[in-house]
Amino acid sequence: MVAVLATIGWGWAAWPYTVDDAYIVARVGRTLVEHGTWGINPAMPVDAVTSLPWGLLAASAVAFGLDPMAVAKVVGIACAALAAWICVRSVARRARGRTAAWLAAMLVSGQHLNGLSAAAGLETGLATLLVTGSATEAARARPRAMLVGLLAGALAWVRPEATAAGLAALAALALRRRLTVASVAVAGGAILGVAALRLLAFGDPWPLAAHAKPPDPSHAVAYLASGLVLSGAIALLPAAIPALRRRDRRPWGLALPSVAGLGAILVAGGDWMPTYRMIAPVLPPLAALAALGLARPWPEMRQSRSALPRMARRIAVVALPLTAVALPGLDAWNEVPEMRRAGLLASQRGPLLAERIATHGRRVALVDVGIVGWHRPELDIIDLGGLTEPSVARAAGGYLDKRIDPGWLAARGPDVIVVHSRTRPWVDRETGRIRIRGHPVEHRVLGLPWVTRNFLPRELFEYRRGYWYLVMAIASERTHARAIAP
Repeated sequence: MVAVLATIGWGWAAWPYTVDDAYIVARVGRTLVEHGTWGINPAMPVDAVTSLPWGLLAASAVAFGLDPMAVAKVVGIACAALAAWICVRSVARRARGRTAAWLAAMLVSGQHLNGLSAAAGLETGLATLLVTGSATEAARARPRAMLVGLLAGALAWVRPEATAAGLAALAALALRRRLTVASVAVAGGAILGVAALRLLAFGDPWPLAAHAKPPDPSHAVAYLASGLVLSGAIALLPAAIPALRRRDRRPWGLALPSVAGLGAILVAGGDWMPTYRMIAPVLPPLAALAALGLARPWPEMRQSRSALPRMARRIAVVALPLTAVALPGLDAWNEVPEMRRAGLLASQRGPLLAERIATHGRRVALVDVGIVGWHRPELDIIDLGGLTEPSVARAAGGYLDKRIDPGWLAARGPDVIVVHSRTRPWVDRETGRIRIRGHPVEHRVLGLPWVTRNFLPRELFEYRRGYWYLVMAIASERTHARAIAP
């Protein structure tokens, strides 16, 4: 219960904060209920949600008249809390389980990323539950192979890159000669099923986000390295080593999914969202493994004859868990207040931003499509980031660095183009030149001849300190004057 309440507490602390992609999922759910179309625009079905069950959850909330954002947060935090409970219970049944259980409770309680990412509105809490369930089941004395196969297959529907952790749990069963043909068939059938569904519905077995966010090795390494430090996992990894013994292969059920989940982050290319949501699912099983490793040295220290090994083990047993809790605590001290402020500001400024954009036109091209599209459902959204736009997602370039085809953009016929800037945009009233500090794709769009000929700056909107939006609307034949001062 300590671990459960701590996870819920972290989620409650970050409750006001919502990532922009969560608004995309909510809009897809509303579009499905109101228009029968899976996408953000009623006229264009598109694979706009990586986690198909999470999109159905949003649609169910809308159908029952509930706020899909609140439902997503409640379900996500509940799943993360259940994962914490499973993690602690899994080590309590082992030898020296009482010591290991309290160590696991302490380590899980300090993992702020579990609660923070679950409260952000996406499917991270559910993915954490599935990874933790498959890993702890694979580490049981009498594992249920069919259950591990079901959980591994479910991960393909919820978080495709986390499927590696589920398959690693099956590999741990094979290492113990507990793997069954039925469990492999169930997992393989679920993986092939979601790929076939996407192929039939959208013409591509891969999620659209995989094309919009192609792997970037340098970013992946930096993302994983910083995530391991800020989550405290950098201390959990060495603490887990004593639990891995040749005679007892059960802990490998926790180790293999944890390592595979971290490796999948490198293959996927990392992430661009806060809270390190890709690392969060492997933290509970890694904490359980570290608790087993830390619990083991206590009796061994009494049997050791050398004073030096005893001293080294005592220092490690104390320093590693404290480090694993202190690093997330320091990060939470800085991040949680900022997340709350950002969430409260978004609830105030987001609707106003969407309203101001809607006054200039109905068809809007921009990067931050989530919050604008959610608050103004009548807008036709053109996603310059590619998360909900197949033509942009499959274009050359990295995430937010796509080479957009000018002919395609002109054919879509936006009335409004919105770009963001980390400094106040500068507009030259004489030449029409615009200077912003935004994403590369926004710079390219502003430099397109079709855009410079047909769009004029209309409004500057200061979303928050150091974050501006420049709203550009299509020029009418009656006016050639610049709408805003330089």
